[in-house]
Amino acid sequence: MKSQIKIFQEPLLEFGHGQRSANPKAGMYFFGPPVEKGSPRHIKVGVVATPTGADLYGRWAKILNRFIPALAENSLNHVPFPGFHSLTGATVSEQPERQELIGPGKLASAIRLGRRHEAIKATVSIYEAAIRKNLDENYTIDVWFVVIPDEIYRYGRPKSVVPRSEALSSKLDISRRRAAEILSGARSFSPSAESSASRQSLCCYTNCSRKYARSIDRAR
Repeated sequence: MKSQIKIFQEPLLEFGHGQRSANPKAGMYFFGPPVEKGSPRHIKVGVVATPTGADLYGRWAKILNRFIPALAENSLNHVPFPGFHSLTGATVSEQPERQELIGPGKLASAIRLGRRHEAIKATVSIYEAAIRKNLDENYTIDVWFVVIPDEIYRYGRPKSVVPRSEALSSKLDISRRRAAEILSGARSFSPSAESSASRQSLCCYTNCSRKYARSIDRAR
């Protein structure tokens, strides 16, 4: 049995002024996006970053708002970028509407905590707290930009290892020995505590059984 290959044509995409094109880059460049009711004219931006990261955002936004020539002028796969406003009809400010600066030392300490899961949680919590601090029902930010320093990328990946000379002691109360006992299936409580917990569970089960029996008698 011979297999057959069917080749489908690229679908036509709709752009501004009802124009259609199979090439998304060319369509956006020549016609822009379709204008719908409620389309934003200005995108309100929030930035959470270190001072260096905030400066990088400003430089990036400046580039975003200007004309960028095609990488290869004679290639059909490359088209110029006319600038964000010319392309979408919306504006993005180089100065964000909300900005929360984070001290680089605070992030450096969080990402270098001894246990990886602890370090990731501590680092993410710093960014989360910064965004939550700026949440306001009366003033909505459309897009939050979180600028991540290189060291967060370097030490924040699943298999990343912080050098011993830079690693900081864990803030968790549990000891390495206790953690090993839990992972090996050792008792979580002392025998007396486990016995007490069993008695409480039994009492709870007995009380529930009695209530259930009463409800059956009433139903009868």
